Amino acid sequence: MLQTYQYATMQQTAQFTTIEAARQFAQDFPESTILSGPFAPPLALESHIPAIWMLGNDGQAFLQIPFTHLAVDSAGPISSRYLTEDQLRDNVPELFDHAKLVKTYMIRDYTVNVYEIDKTLRTSP
Repeated sequence: MLQTYQYATMQQTAQFTTIEAARQFAQDFPESTILSGPFAPPLALESHIPAIWMLGNDGQAFLQIPFTHLAVDSAGPISSRYLTEDQLRDNVPELFDHAKLVKTYMIRDYTVNVYEIDKTLRTSP
């Protein structure tokens, strides 16, 4: 009985290694996806999905670069070097006005959310 409980609990809080998450991402999203954000390169490792690594803290770049999905963590290990989800929500709230949460991955104790971004959000550079 204890093993059944442990298995059920594990399934509810599944954690992935980076490679496992990348393989799952490749199954979950079509190759027409263009992924951006701090977690874009690791999630795109096992697919032909292009990844735009948004390192740094220029929130306006998120409005100008065309991408279909955003992969961002809620509180990253080096949040002073890139924008986390909370920081993006504070700095570029209009990004999340046009975003729909479509998938969440637990990668090495970090919650990584993948949002689908409405293409009407884009501004001209």
